[in-house]
Amino acid sequence: MNARIFIVEDDRVIAREVRQHLETWGCEARVVSDFRNVLGEFVAFDPHLVLMDISLPFFNGYHWCTQIRSVSRVPVMFLSSAAENMNIVMAMNMGADDFIAKPFDLEVLMAKVQALLRRAYDFAGTGKVLECGGAVLDIPGGALVYGEGRAELTKNELRILQALMEKHGSVVSRDALMLRLWQTDSFVDENTLTVNITRLRKKRIPFGMPALCALGASSACACGRVVIQVRSGWTESPQLYLAGIAPPGAAKSPVLEAMTGRLFALQAEENKRSQITIARELTELSVLEAERTALVKKKQRVAAMEKAEEIERFRQTMRHPVSRFIEGNTTAEAIPQLMLENGGIAVIDDEGTLFDMVSGGRYFDNPDTSPFLKGYDGRQPLTIHRKGNALVVDRPSMAILTLAQPIVRDTLMKDPRLMGNGFVSRFMFADFCTGGELGAEEAIPDKVRRSYNTRLEALYNLPDCTITLTPEAWGVLDAWDDELIERGEPGGEWEAASNAGHLRKMKGTTARIAANLQLWKGGAQIDADSMRCAVEIARYFVMNLLAVMGTQSNLGAGAKQALDLILRNGQATQRERDIKEALSRRKLFRRAGVDAALDELEKGGYIRRMQKATSGRPVRCISVHPDLLARKVVVDI
Repeated sequence: MNARIFIVEDDRVIAREVRQHLETWGCEARVVSDFRNVLGEFVAFDPHLVLMDISLPFFNGYHWCTQIRSVSRVPVMFLSSAAENMNIVMAMNMGADDFIAKPFDLEVLMAKVQALLRRAYDFAGTGKVLECGGAVLDIPGGALVYGEGRAELTKNELRILQALMEKHGSVVSRDALMLRLWQTDSFVDENTLTVNITRLRKKRIPFGMPALCALGASSACACGRVVIQVRSGWTESPQLYLAGIAPPGAAKSPVLEAMTGRLFALQAEENKRSQITIARELTELSVLEAERTALVKKKQRVAAMEKAEEIERFRQTMRHPVSRFIEGNTTAEAIPQLMLENGGIAVIDDEGTLFDMVSGGRYFDNPDTSPFLKGYDGRQPLTIHRKGNALVVDRPSMAILTLAQPIVRDTLMKDPRLMGNGFVSRFMFADFCTGGELGAEEAIPDKVRRSYNTRLEALYNLPDCTITLTPEAWGVLDAWDDELIERGEPGGEWEAASNAGHLRKMKGTTARIAANLQLWKGGAQIDADSMRCAVEIARYFVMNLLAVMGTQSNLGAGAKQALDLILRNGQATQRERDIKEALSRRKLFRRAGVDAALDELEKGGYIRRMQKATSGRPVRCISVHPDLLARKVVVDI
């Protein structure tokens, strides 16, 4: 057997000598590189045996032995100069299989290694673990492990999760999962698979909604105050547009209140301290306006104009109530003024009312989305034309953190206007629809809450600053960009996300995420660790988007076939009669079924039915949304 040996030893001389000796015996040996992520490297390497020192940087060998033993039965042998009886006993109690005192003879070490391998694999067989995002699947033990948590799985749940983790980073179809289960002694139908997946999702250990809110809180504080100098000639703003999707009863409001409530409290405290100054300045403004009115009545035009200029100068110096953080029940018209007064604003919304507003749900006509588009970019001035004057915001800055129901997201992604102008592509979506009830308010210990709010207060008082990248962080970001390009190419597994416009902004968005992570840690430079974490978060958002797009907006079978035919024709305008005749020849359709399918496509914004004028009678036609033809969408029927 070509055994894989994992060496956890901080003495580089000893580690090198042991590795070379093991390799002369035909073993594949690897020395740990990151002593803060021993478990992650263990899972990635999947060794047959571990050689572990006791004294290590950050955490000792006892700790890592316990971590390994929680997910695997792989033999662990301690190598240590601390050969006192107490250390040997503790090592064995922590799950070790053998102990060798330093200094040792390499031949003796090899003999013990071979003996352990024989006992472990000639008689007991091998264990297997899979890791994804810090979660470890213990296949022999039938459990999912994350940190200190452990969730026991049924056989079908284990098989489903194993199939998903083996293909992590890719979309796994329901058909593939069905085939995986059919290859065993289990026969399941579509409904059984749905039930198993639902149960599996409710056993998820990661708690994503508070994490998303924490990232949004940082973005809200940094908005308008921080500039990210990615490289020479390229700057980004720290604001993010984040949308968490959760069903009714998922405790959206309590979670958002727990993670952002301190920001609103700090804002209220600041306004309370300044209310006397604001009241005095308002009184002075009233006096000035009364003086101007009196001059107008006396027809002293020159003096009245001079007084008007004085009033305008005074307005520009007035102190306004702080409104850096606002709720979703605002308007597109109010946002530019708030940007101007506060230097940047953050919309924090627990009902998705912001989406209702921009989609025209509150209005007869479509509201202006330019404040949202330019507020995200933060580079180009925002000009709002009003009666008599124009409002100019030199550096528009806006962050968004919203929690909404799935129907809000689905409606948003069906809106051709918001898809076409880039509004939707600026958002990072996180799906929390499968986790059961959250109850985060009670789950946060007081110590954690105090520590979090203390750090949040520091971010609230963050001064204007510029954040740069270390060379190592830039290397990580550049490698991520290469991955985005490769996987987003035509035929690539992320092509759909690229066609939707999300991947084009993802490199800059990742830099923004990294900056916010660094703000939590402190420091004026984004380090490689923060960037690597940001890449994983960005990958999570991409996979969420692909999952949403993979449902094809929940189109029915008839609508999917109709859309497939329309797109294959490749024409922007097509005769409705031709489409109906072609579809009516298919088994799935009767004439009424064709109409129902076209109605569904029109309701979803894919097509628009209209009458085209001709020299004779008007012809009923179908107009295809231009983005669909440009993206070369392939319909999964």
